[in-house]
Amino acid sequence: MVVNNFFTKALITVSFFVIIAKISFSQIVEPLYNYGIEKISQAQYLYDEGLLEKDKYWLLEIFEKFPDNPAKEKAILIFANIDFAQSNVATAVNNLSDFISNNEKSPFISFAAFEKAVMMFQTKDYKTSEKYFLDAQLIAEKEYKIRNDEIYYNIAVKSMFWRGMSIALQGKYEEAIIIFGEHFKKYPTSEYADDALFAVGQLYEINKQYDNAITSYIKISSEYPYSGYSIIARIREANNLIILRKPAPALTTLSIAENNLNRIKKSDSIGIKFEPQQFIENSEQEIQYLKAEAYVVSKDYRRAITILDSFIVAFPNSVMLYYAKLSAGWAYLNLRDNKSAIKYFDDIIYKIEKIETIERASAHIYRTIALKRMGNVVQAQKELLGLSVHPNYPFISLALLELGQIYYESGEYESAKRTLERADREATEAIVSIRIHILLGATYLELEQWSNAVREYRTAEQITLRTPNIILTNKDNILAETRLKQGIALSQNHQYAEAITPLLTFLGDNPDADRTDEALFWLAESYFRSDLPRNAIETYKSLIEKYPLTKRKEEALYGLGWSYFRLSDFSSSGRIFSQLMSEFPESKYLVEISARQGDGYYITKNFVKAAEYYKKGADIAPNTEDGQYCAYQLCHALYQQGSYDKAIASLLAYVRKYTNSTYAPNALYLIGWIRFQQKKYAEAIEDFNFLIQAYPKSNLIPRAHFAIADSYYNLGKFENAIEEYKFVIEQYPSNSLAPYAVKSLQYCLMELGRIDEATAVPDQFIAVNPESPFAEEFKYGKAQMFYSGRNYKDAISEYEAFIKKYPNSEKNPEALFWMGKSYINLNDPENAIRVFNELQKKYPESDFAPLSLLELGILYKQSNFTEKADSVFKKLMNVYPDHNSAPNAGFERAMLKYSLGDTISFINICKFTANTYTDNPYGHKSRYSLAMYYRNKNLLDSAIIEFSKLTKDSTVAPELSAEALYRIGELWLKQKEFEKAAETFNIVYQKYADIEDWYSLSILSLGECYENLNQIEKAIDAYKVLQSLRPGDDYGETAARRIKRLEKNR
Repeated sequence: MVVNNFFTKALITVSFFVIIAKISFSQIVEPLYNYGIEKISQAQYLYDEGLLEKDKYWLLEIFEKFPDNPAKEKAILIFANIDFAQSNVATAVNNLSDFISNNEKSPFISFAAFEKAVMMFQTKDYKTSEKYFLDAQLIAEKEYKIRNDEIYYNIAVKSMFWRGMSIALQGKYEEAIIIFGEHFKKYPTSEYADDALFAVGQLYEINKQYDNAITSYIKISSEYPYSGYSIIARIREANNLIILRKPAPALTTLSIAENNLNRIKKSDSIGIKFEPQQFIENSEQEIQYLKAEAYVVSKDYRRAITILDSFIVAFPNSVMLYYAKLSAGWAYLNLRDNKSAIKYFDDIIYKIEKIETIERASAHIYRTIALKRMGNVVQAQKELLGLSVHPNYPFISLALLELGQIYYESGEYESAKRTLERADREATEAIVSIRIHILLGATYLELEQWSNAVREYRTAEQITLRTPNIILTNKDNILAETRLKQGIALSQNHQYAEAITPLLTFLGDNPDADRTDEALFWLAESYFRSDLPRNAIETYKSLIEKYPLTKRKEEALYGLGWSYFRLSDFSSSGRIFSQLMSEFPESKYLVEISARQGDGYYITKNFVKAAEYYKKGADIAPNTEDGQYCAYQLCHALYQQGSYDKAIASLLAYVRKYTNSTYAPNALYLIGWIRFQQKKYAEAIEDFNFLIQAYPKSNLIPRAHFAIADSYYNLGKFENAIEEYKFVIEQYPSNSLAPYAVKSLQYCLMELGRIDEATAVPDQFIAVNPESPFAEEFKYGKAQMFYSGRNYKDAISEYEAFIKKYPNSEKNPEALFWMGKSYINLNDPENAIRVFNELQKKYPESDFAPLSLLELGILYKQSNFTEKADSVFKKLMNVYPDHNSAPNAGFERAMLKYSLGDTISFINICKFTANTYTDNPYGHKSRYSLAMYYRNKNLLDSAIIEFSKLTKDSTVAPELSAEALYRIGELWLKQKEFEKAAETFNIVYQKYADIEDWYSLSILSLGECYENLNQIEKAIDAYKVLQSLRPGDDYGETAARRIKRLEKNR
C-alpha cells in the first residue's frame, strides 16, 4: 500500500514548476522579432509523483494507528494495494468500491475512497481520478462533520487539491483554476492554501494570463509572507512582469526576493521566520538572470551585460548558462558591438550540438545579423541560405526574412519577392508575419505591383491591430509605416479616393514624423486625381512651405501648378510653373509623361499544396459540382504560381469539358485576365470578346467590357477605350464597376488633352443616372472631401447643393451638422447657430440632434451667452439623457456654474453627472472635479469619499485611478493618519508602476509615512526603490537626501 504524506510543504508539483521554468527562462532572452518563445508542450507532468507517494504513506500510517482498527477492514485495504502493485488495477478498485458500498458506517470509507482515486491517478486515468477525488472529498467532509476528527479534514483537503491536479492534467486549465481557487477560499488555513495559490499562478502562466498569474503570486506574498513559496513566488511575479515589459516593478520585486533570500541564508531575525523554501537551490541564479533581463527590456544594455558576465562566471553549470550568453550577445548587438556579440553567439553554436535547440537557433540568426552589420553580407547570406533549408531549424521564417531583406537592400527584388513569399508561408508568429508583409509590400512597390503592395500593407496593419502590446511594443511606428505605404500604393494604383483615408490617418497620428513630407505629397496627389483641386492646392502648399528642401518639391510644384490650372487660375499656374522651371531646369516634367500601371493580380498562400488538393478532388469526382469546382480552382492555383501557359491550357480544357458549368464564364474571363497581366492586350481583347459572345447573360459581361477598355487604354488606343468605358457607364450604371469606369473615362480624356470633358464626366453621370445608388454617394462624398481637406467654404456649398438635390436623403442631418462645423471653422458663429437650430427643428430624432445641441451650447459659452449655454446644455441632458453627449453636457454645465460662482449648482450637477454616467469619462471628470473642490475647501472626508469612488470603478482610466489614490493618501497624511496613508500609497506602489509621476510621488510619500510611524528601515527601503528607479531627477535626489539623513540619525 503506497500511501504517504502527500502534501509536505517541501515539494509542491516539482515538474509542474519545471513547465513554468521552461516558459520563463527560455523566453526571457528577447529575440529580434518576438519577445518569447514558449515551449509549454515540452513539459510532461504537472505534479511530482514522489509527492503522491508520500500522501499514500501518510494515509497508511494514519490507518495503522487508528484506534480499534478492525483486522478485516485493514486486510481489505492492504490487499487492494497488493492487487494494485501487481497491476490488478480493476480488482483493486472494485474491492475498494465494494468496501465503500457495504460498509457505509465504517470510519475507513474515506481512506478507501481516497486510495481508489489515487490508484486511478497513478494509472493516468485522470478523468476517472477527478470523479473519485470528488467522491473522496465529499465522503471525508461528511465524516468530519459526524466524527469531528482532523484526519477526515485532511483527507478532504488533499482530495480537493488532487482533484484540481487531475483536471489540470486533462488540459482543462480554466476549470482547474476554478477548483484551486475554491480550494484556497474553502481551506485558507490549511497547509495546502499557498500550494493551491501557486498552482493557480502556474496555470495562469500556461494560459498566458500574465496579469492574473502576477495577482496569484502577490497574494502568496501578502497572505503568507513567510511561506515556503515566498522566494519562488517573487521570482515568478518578476518573470511575468518582464514578459509584460514592466521592468521597474520587476526589479523592485527581485530586490525584495534577493533581500529575503539573503536573510534566510544568514538566519537573521527575519530569515528564521520563513518556512523551508521550495526550489531555493537555483533561486540566486534565477534572480540574477531575471535582473539582467529586466535591464535588457529597459534597454540598459551595459548594466545587463555586467550582470550577465558575472552570472556566466559564477554559475558555469547553470541550466540558464546559454540563455545568459545569448542575452549578453543580444545586448552587445543592440550596442552595435557586433564583434563582441559574435563571440557569445559562436560560443553557443559550437557548444550546443542540436541546431533545433532554442539557444543555438537564436544564436545562429543573431550571428547573421551581426555579420551583416559588420559589412560581411556575403557570409551572412550564405549562412541564412543554409539555415533556411535545414530541416530541423525552428526559425526558418526568420532566416528567410533576413535573407529577403538582403535581397531587397541589394536591389534583387524578384529574389526578395520569392524569398519573402516563402517566409510568409513558414511564419507562425505575429511579429514575424508583420515584418514579412511590410518588407514584401516594399518589394512590390519597387516592382510597381501596386495592388499587391496594398494587400501586404493592409495585412500587416490588420495583424498589428490584433497583436497585444506586450508582444508588439512599437505598434504605433508599425501602424504609421503600413498606413503611409498603403496610401502611397493606393495612389500609385490609381485608387486615389481610397488612398486619402490612410494618408490622413498617418498625418493625424504622426504630425511630426520624418516622412510627413512624403505623406503630404501623396495626399496632395490623391486629392488632385480625385477631382479635389482646392484640397490639392492647400496640401501642396503646406508641403512646400513646411519642407522647402523636400525631394518631392519638383513634383509638388508640378502638381500645384496643374491644380491651379484646373481651376482656371492661369495666373497662379503660370507663376508656379515658372518657379518650377527656374528651380529645376532639367525637370522631367518638361515633356509631359504620365505612366500608370494596370491592375495587379491576386496571390493566395500555399498555392502549390492547394493545386495538389484541387487536382485530387477533380480526378476523384469530375462530374460532380464539387469536382468541377476543384477543377476550376486548380486553374486558379496554376495561375497564382505564375504558370500562365499551364493555367491557360487548363482553363481552355475546363471550358471545353464543362461548357454548361457555372464556372465556365469565370474560366474564360480568367484566360483574358492572365493575358492582360502578361501585357498581351490585343489577345486579351479577343478573349474578353469571346466571353461576351459565348455567355451574353453572364454577370461577368460588364467586367469583360471594362477589361477590354483597360486593354485599349494600355495600348494607348484611348478612343476605343472611351467607347468601352461609356458602354459600361451607360448600360450598367448601377454596377459596382460604374464608378471606376467614370474615373477611367476621365483618364482617357485627360490623356487626349480633353480636360474639360474629363472634369464634366461625374456630373454627367449624375445627370443621366439620378436614381443610381452612386449618384448620391458621389455628391455627398464631394462635400466630405472638401471638409476633410479643410476647404470649408466649398464644403458648405456642396452640403447645401446636396440637401437641395436630395431633400429626403437620410444623410441630410449629418450634412447640416458638418455644415455647422464648417461655419465654426470659418469663425462664423452666427451661421453655425442658425444651422444647428435648423437641424434641431427638422430632425429632432436624428443622432446628430444632441451633437448639434452640444456644439450650440459650447458656442454660446464661448460667446459669453451663459444663460443660453446653460439652457441648451440642460435641454440636451433632459431630452437626450441616454446619448453619449449628455455627460459631456453635464460636465460643461457644471463648469459653467462654477465659473459663475454658483457652487451649490456646481456640486449638484457634478454629483448628478457622476452618479448617472458612471462608466463615461465625463462622469469621471465630474466626480474628480467635485473631489478636488472638496479638497481645496478642506472638506477632507467628503473629498476622500469621492476620490474613493473613482478608485473602485474599473471603467476609470488608470491615470485617474492612480491620481485619486494618491490624493486619498495625501489627505490621510494631512490628517496625520499615517497608517491609512501608508496603506493607500502602497496600493499605488503595487498597482500603478506604469503611471510614473503618481507612482513616484506615492513611493516618496510612503517613505514619509514610515518615518512618521518610526519604521525607519521600511522608509529607507522605499526611498532606495525610488532612488534606483529615478536616479537622475528631483524624485531620486530627494530620496537620496532622505536616505542620507535617516542613515546618519540611526
